[in-house]
Amino acid sequence: MNETKRESARLDSRWIVIMAVFTLMTLLTVGLWHVNGEQPRRFMELGLTVLAGLCLFFMLRWIGAYRRISARAEAELEERREAALAAQLSEARYRSVFDSASEGLVVMHEDGEIIEANEAACSMHGYPAGGLVGMPVRNLIAPGHRHQYHHFTDHLARFGEVSLESVDIRSDGDTLDVQVNGVGFIHEGKPAILAIINDVTERREALRRQEALSRKVMVAQEEERARVSRDLHDGLGQLLTAARLQVDFLGRQLDPEQFKIKEGFREAAGLIEHSAVELRRICRGLRPPLLDDLGLEPSIEQLVDEFREHSAVTIDCTIDLDEESVDIPPEVSLCTFRVLQESLTNVTRHSSARKVTVALKREYSRIVLSVYDNGKGFNDSEIPDTPGFGIAGMKERAKLVNGECDIRSTPEQGTRVTLRIPLEPVRREVNP
Repeated sequence: MNETKRESARLDSRWIVIMAVFTLMTLLTVGLWHVNGEQPRRFMELGLTVLAGLCLFFMLRWIGAYRRISARAEAELEERREAALAAQLSEARYRSVFDSASEGLVVMHEDGEIIEANEAACSMHGYPAGGLVGMPVRNLIAPGHRHQYHHFTDHLARFGEVSLESVDIRSDGDTLDVQVNGVGFIHEGKPAILAIINDVTERREALRRQEALSRKVMVAQEEERARVSRDLHDGLGQLLTAARLQVDFLGRQLDPEQFKIKEGFREAAGLIEHSAVELRRICRGLRPPLLDDLGLEPSIEQLVDEFREHSAVTIDCTIDLDEESVDIPPEVSLCTFRVLQESLTNVTRHSSARKVTVALKREYSRIVLSVYDNGKGFNDSEIPDTPGFGIAGMKERAKLVNGECDIRSTPEQGTRVTLRIPLEPVRREVNP
């Protein structure tokens, strides 16, 4: 475009030169009619010939330049037409994709005013087509979640894109769970934000149903454990006790000379007693009675003592719970006990550790259990594929009490299991 303008300026200067030469030729031609003398007339004819040649030369140059400028101008005009057509096609494709997208698409100014919204976004929020244009995007967010908008804009300003989950509100007052992805771009020459909104209400509801089902399954498992524990203790335990008494009675009926037979009866009584002790240990593992009767701390101490008794691994245990100032719900106590139980089982079966450190304490408004072993460890990426690890069960138990279970491990550097569960403080009345 600039080259065409420069060429046009040069063409104008050539035209001025041509006009000047033509004017001189006219003056010389007029002068030829009035001049006297042969020599002056020849000089004037020579000058007129030179000027005619120059005039013809510049005219030919001017015509060539004019043709080049015309061709270039026509090419530029064609380019502009093609660019305009491409822009129209691009706008048509954008509009087609924008309007037909199944996700909700919302374009808004940086101040949050909605510029455009496709039909999916309007329908998702209960508005007719175009009903969201001009509305502040904050009005689409449920009142208890409008702080998410500031997180959205701050994160977008820092990183250029953002993804978060929130809760929106429909025009009829109902709420819907949404996942929002945002990106900054230029819209009609001005900075704008494109928000892609997906309705994940059904997915979240499915997750909630799955969590409720998992909770019911675990509750049923604990109830079944408790029932089996009671049946073993009350049924098989009583049978073992009766068998022990019967063996003792029969042993006393033997003559003193029947020494070997009496010794056999004593060994049988010892095996029965050992079976009863093992049965009581199994019952405690299924459902520790101390957990229901005395609370979490005695149950943890008993579990650690049993680990010391049945394992060659050294174990250190530190408990710092102020149970008088906090109310530890039964489900929290049971979750903590089961996570420690599973962690110690994994140490025995998999870690080849020489020492285990257990710490149970209260940190502000949460209970924290830490189990560290100096065993062989494993790669974190192998957790889902490693058979025999109850890691998924531990994490699921933690979720059911609004807690989190973090497992960190490094090959040849051991494994640490950390359980954190929030607690509600106990409100006690102060007597005046």
